[in-house]
Parts: sequence; structure tokens; C-alpha cells
Amino acid sequence: MRERCEYCGGTIICYRGEYVCEKCGDVKGPVFVTPITEGSISDTQISAPEAIGGIIERGKYETNIEERRRIYDFRLRISDFYGDYKVIKEIIMVSEKLNLSTNVRDRAIYIYRKISKENIKSTKPVLAIASIIASARENRTYVQPKKVCEIFKQLGHKVSMNIVLRRVNEICSKMKIKAKKPSLEEYVKDIIRLLRINFSEDANERYFVNLEKEALRIAAQLPKFMIIGRNPRTLASAIVYAAYRRTRKQGSIKVTQEKLAEIAHVGKFTLREHYSMIKRKIGIIH
Repeated sequence: MRERCEYCGGTIICYRGEYVCEKCGDVKGPVFVTPITEGSISDTQISAPEAIGGIIERGKYETNIEERRRIYDFRLRISDFYGDYKVIKEIIMVSEKLNLSTNVRDRAIYIYRKISKENIKSTKPVLAIASIIASARENRTYVQPKKVCEIFKQLGHKVSMNIVLRRVNEICSKMKIKAKKPSLEEYVKDIIRLLRINFSEDANERYFVNLEKEALRIAAQLPKFMIIGRNPRTLASAIVYAAYRRTRKQGSIKVTQEKLAEIAHVGKFTLREHYSMIKRKIGIIH
């Protein structure tokens, strides 16, 4: 029975010295060729030039020495790149776990492949984490560095938060990445992204789409004087909570102010004050 890909269910095949998925092309690992051959010693003496590239006879099976040597050379050439394949695969997996957009994921892969060629003394997992954080900053997406490090630690890597943050600064400096200030709408979308991660098993995607539409509708109703001078992340959290109060009968999740404050990394008392202000402005939240 053939092995199946854990991501798409495709058949695993051998292609150019590697096991890859026939459907999605995911690289699973190298094909190791045994260096041991069976043969017999002949009494007939031949010259060395004739022996190189010749045929070793072993019963009714024959193996070409040059073909085997070519496989060994290919294995040595790609051995250095196999670690990058594995790390890129982990970047994709972590991005999906954090519910990051494809733009953030693809940009993180590009940053990693580019920065890994630079003279930065660091391990591949640390560079991968730093690439994800730098990509998120560039795309104005909030990612908690501690959370990313914890996921990589669960994968068996030893990483240090301080080293990761130093590498993030180096990457941003080398690639001239400037953290753009997100808009209030982008903060709202980011808070809902975090809710998706925490309540992915309790509600379907359609509810989160409706929640996001309602939250953006509430944000558009707020006058500028209520937005200017306030912490945009806390205000966005209050907007999302107000939208939840309006749409809670449509879904099966239960979100409290304390839980939302923990998910969004904001103060629960400040969140409560902002929600009360929004409630007075736009009316009763059902």
C-alpha cells in the first residue's frame, strides 16, 4: 500500500532522489540508496580504465557504477538544501496555525530564503521565526512573537526570544522593512483572526465572516473624535465585542470581555470602558 500525503491525500512518489507528493509537490524527504552491493570476484584481470563505468555482474541483475555514483553526487548536492525545505514546510504550517494570510506566509518564505544567504550567524528555526514576524509587521498584521516561539518549541526546536527579536531587527534593517501603522479596520480584522484561532472548533467560517462585516459596520459609524487619541487595538477589541453582542445568536461561541481582552492582549477594564462608550453612541447592543 502506497503512502499518502498528510496535507492533500496525494500519492507519495520517488522523483529525482526525493519522496514527493504527486498532487501538491510537498517534499517529504530524501531517498537513501544503500551503498552495499553484492558481487563476485573474477579471476580475469582487467585494467582500471575498463573497470570504471563497467558492469558488476551479480546473477541476472546488473548495476551501472556510473549511475550509482551520479545518485551519490546528487544526494550530496541537495543535502544542504534539505534543511531549507523542512524549515519552509514549517513556516507554511505555522502560518496556517496562526491563521495568517497567504501574503504574509509567502513573504515570510521569501524573506527566509533571501536572509538565509546573508552572513547572519543563527539557526534556521530562529531565522524562520524572525521572517514570519518581519513579514507580519510589513503587512500590518499583529503576531505575538512569544506565540510563534512556542509553536516552534513544540516542533522540537530550541529558540530564544531575545535572539529572535534581535534577528527581526537585523532583517528589517537589511531588507529596509518599515512597520506600517495599521488602520482601525485592519485592527478589527486582526482581532477577528485571533478569535478564529481560539474558537475554530466552536463556530463555522460563515459566522466569522458575518461578525467581521458587522464589526466593520460599527467602526464606520464611529465619529473621528472617538477614534483619535485612543489605543486602536483596544478600540478595535471593543468594536468586535459590540459586533459579537449583536450577532451572538447566529453563532455558538461564548465570548466574555475578559476572554476577549486575553485573546487581544488588551486591558479588560479599558476594553469595558471603550465598549460602554460605543454602546452609548450607536445604541443598544442586542
